[in-house]
This record gives sequence, C-alpha cells and structure tokens, in this order.
Amino acid sequence: MNTSSAQPTSKSHLPRLACWRLALGSILIIALQCLMWDTELYIYDEGIILTGAQALQRGLLPYRDFWTMYAPGQFYLTAWLFSIFGQQEYLVRVIGIVAKTVIILMASMQLRRFAGRNYWRRLAIAGTGIVVLLGLLIGVRFDAFPAFPATAFAVAALILMENALAASSGTQKTRRLLAAGILTALVVCFRHDLGFYTAATLSIGAAYVWRTRVPQPAWRDIGRALGAYAAGIAILGVPVVAYFLWHVPLRDLYENLVEIPAFIYPAVRRLPLPGAAQLAYYVNALHQPGSAWSAMLRGSFEFSIYAPFLAAIPTLVFAALALRRQKNAPHPALPFVFLAALLCLAFTIKGLVRAHPLHMAQSLVLAVPVALLFLLCVWDMARGTRRAALALAIAPACALLLFSALHGFGQGQRRFAHMWLNTQMLAYCAAPAAQNMRCADAYSTFGARYVQAAALVRRHSAPGEPIYIAAGRHDKLMLNAVLLYFMADRPPATKWYELHPGVQTRAATQADMVAHMRRHPPRAVLVDTNWDDAAEPNASARSSGAHILDEWLAACYEEKEQQGSIRLLAPRAAAASDVRCALRAQ
Repeated sequence: MNTSSAQPTSKSHLPRLACWRLALGSILIIALQCLMWDTELYIYDEGIILTGAQALQRGLLPYRDFWTMYAPGQFYLTAWLFSIFGQQEYLVRVIGIVAKTVIILMASMQLRRFAGRNYWRRLAIAGTGIVVLLGLLIGVRFDAFPAFPATAFAVAALILMENALAASSGTQKTRRLLAAGILTALVVCFRHDLGFYTAATLSIGAAYVWRTRVPQPAWRDIGRALGAYAAGIAILGVPVVAYFLWHVPLRDLYENLVEIPAFIYPAVRRLPLPGAAQLAYYVNALHQPGSAWSAMLRGSFEFSIYAPFLAAIPTLVFAALALRRQKNAPHPALPFVFLAALLCLAFTIKGLVRAHPLHMAQSLVLAVPVALLFLLCVWDMARGTRRAALALAIAPACALLLFSALHGFGQGQRRFAHMWLNTQMLAYCAAPAAQNMRCADAYSTFGARYVQAAALVRRHSAPGEPIYIAAGRHDKLMLNAVLLYFMADRPPATKWYELHPGVQTRAATQADMVAHMRRHPPRAVLVDTNWDDAAEPNASARSSGAHILDEWLAACYEEKEQQGSIRLLAPRAAAASDVRCALRAQ
C-alpha cells in the first residue's frame, strides 16, 4: 500500500527537481563567468554594438542611418536593455554571458538525454561537456559577439528539429517544426549568415534522416514537413524583412548585408590558416624549460579552429552510414548527432575568413557535443578493433577541445586573480572611471587613454553635437575606436563612422563621408593614430590610394589639443566661408 502510493509522489517531484537542477546549474555557470569577467576594453567590435544601440535610442535605423555588417538583433536587444537599466557598457556583455550559459545547458541536457539510464555515465558525459564548453567560451572571451545569442538560438532550433523527427503524431511534429523555424528566424536576426546556414543545414539534414526511415516517407510528405519549418521562419522573418525593406533603400540593404560581408570583407580581411610555421614554433616552445605546458595550451587554442572539421567530418560519415544501416531501430542519438555534425560543419564557413577561435566559436561549441556523442555511439554500436579505430579517429578533435578548454580556464584564473583577489573589480563597479563604463577596466594604461579622450571630446562639444572618430589615415586603416562615440555620448557625424578596410578606404565612400560631414559638421574630430601601423597579412595592409577624406580634414580642421597618440581637431576659423568645407549645419 505504502509502496504504490509513494511511486506517483516520487514521479511528481521529478519536474520540480529538474527545475531546481537547471536553476542551480545556470547560477553556477553564470557565477563562474562573472568571477572570470573579461574587463578589457574592446574599442572596435564592442563599440559597434554599443554605438549602434545608442543610435537606435536616438531614432536612427541600421543600414539607412548607419552602416553595419551585423544583423539588427543585437542592436535592438541592447537598446531595449538601455531603456530599462540605462546606457551601460556591461549590459552588452550580460547578453553574451546569458547566451553562453544557455548554450552550455542545452548541450549538457542533450548529452545527458542520450547517455542512457546509468547515472554515472550520464554524469560523466554531461559533466565533461559542461566543463569543456565553459572553458572554451571563457577562452574565446568577447561576450558582446552577436554569434553567441545566434548560436544559442541555432542549438535550440537543432534540438526542436530533432524532436520533430522523433515525434509520434503529426500535430506534435508540426508544432515543433514551427517552433524550430521561429528560432531559426531569430538566428537570422542576430547573424544573418548563421541563420542561412542553420535553415539550409536543418532542412537538408532532416530530409536525409526522414528518407532513411522504414517505411520510407514520400518526398511530398517531407516537403509538407519542411514547409511547416519554412512557415515558422516566415512567421517572424517576413515582418522583420518587410520592416527594413519599407524603411531602408534596397541598395543600402544589399550593400550592408550582401556586398560588403560577402565580397569586400573576405577579399580584404582573410587571414591565413595556422600551418607549419606556427606548429614548428609551438613544438620548439615545448623544449624550452618551464614553458612546455603553456606552449601546449596556447598552441592547442590557436589550432582549435581545426577541431570542428576533425570532429564533424568523421561523425557525419559515421552517422550517415549508420542511419542507412539501422533503418528499423537506429541508435537514439544518431539523428541528433547527424544534424549537429552537419550544422557544425556549415558554421565553419564563417571562421574560414578570419581563422581565429573567436570566429570559429559557433562551430567549436557544437564540436563538443558532436565529439562526445560520437564516442557514445561508437561505444554502444561498435566492438573490438572497429571501436578502437573509430575512437582514434575522433581523438585529435577531443585533444584540441580539451586543451583549449584548459587554456580558457587558465586565462579566466589569471583574470580572477587580478580583478577579484586584488579587489579591483569592486572598485571598477562602484566607482567607474567613466559614467557609462561601469565594471570595465578603464583605469589601465590602455583604458585610461580612451577615458581621457572621451572627456576631451565632452569638453569641446555639447550633448547632441556630432563628432568624428578618425584614424591617422584613411587610405590604409585597421580600425578606429568606435567605442569613443558611446563613451563620449556624442552622435557620429556620418553614417560611415565604423572604419573598416576595403570600405572607408574606397574613394566613393570617402566622398560620401565628406558630403555627410559638410551637412552635419563635426564639432570635434578625434584622430587616433594608435592603430595606423597595425597590419595583418592580407589586403588591408595596402593603401587604396584614396585621400579625399584626409585632404578634406587637413583643409577644414586644425589641431587644438594632443594626448599621446590622440589629437583633437576643431574647425578652422575660415572653414565656414571656405567652399571646400561649407561647415554650416544644414
């Protein structure tokens, strides 16, 4: 009697227990990331998001009023947080920390789900996934990167698509496909390239999995199912696209979201993949006294860009063949593993241009569950020599991911020791060096330079007066300190305020910038020469030969003050009457 009544009570506590586990896990993962908080100022990429969100609050629109290669989602989410908490730099980092936490939790839940009923096996698989993912995401840093929320939505769409494949009823399948489509549209809102890869990959992958089933569904039925997925994308995607098509000229949308990211960016910013020279450097470092472990971790992190290929390719082949051979009763993890490996491989396309773990982050985080579930499937499905050979095939990817995670924890530990053990973090949050830079290390030599520059701009301009943050030269450039617009709380004088090689180095763009600044003359121009000598091994290191903007600034502005590598320019006395300058607000 007591036994029968206790059983339902135990089951009723399971959802509540799962919620408590999820809540505690979230708090722990967020707390660890906060303790290893990255306080470095990211004057360019982070500045793009913060200044763009600030522009939205002024009533401006991306693509029409300011150019950007980013999708609009991160700007609007940051602007919404500004409206609640005020304009603070740390808010854009909170978005990344929450997104990273969601990625880790979703991946661990899938690992636990497919690990079987054995408690210790589930703990080992899920625990390993959590630790490796947390270390990797701490290591790549840059919490403001829009790829993190985009990846979180993509992983959620992947899970729902796999759930739809396993759905027992048509209604259940349709609902999950619609939800997966809506989540894919959210990916597009944060990273339009990753959204396209997600939609294409999940559609192709789902069609393949369905065609391996017995009885084999007709293409017409598969088309209906994928139509539900496409309908989910359209529910959110069509209104967003229609809004921007209505408010932004089509030429601007094409230039910002297609021409520059698809043609100019790869041609100008492509970095070579790490190869023999880097490998020889780290191998030599292994023989240096006391540096072997550090060299192994740093080398693994640099070469981790190959981990998604090393994990996804063997997994994809294995899962594709296994699904065809086990049509009647496939291993429960195979459909998810196949879709995840396919998505992981598609996401590497973005990272091939900028060969760095940050730009491979979206594929690195997928490589972890892919590698672990591959090992799980191999353990359950193979025996003897075949099991050993398959495990050996994934070993290089596992090693790179593990050592890269250890490298990330090492970086995090150093940040923790510097910021918390010395109690500096509390000071940065309680008494920030700049009003809207709370909890940022703006006291360091690097940070103080830009805090002083922002103060300089505020002294020489009034709120609402446009300014321009320039590079020392515009025929060849690396970046400009876009963050200064946010720190100084001044609007840019031109829609082209984010300087990018291949874009502002063009004569046509410079002419457009001059036209903008003649109509909205900047009260102050801040010239930061700190990055003029920086060069990458790509086309950005070459001069375009366009000097229109530099010549206009030289003719119409003069130096008023200098602080190190930063010079403040103000309009010349005769600029208002000079036909070349026409420095009158129109």
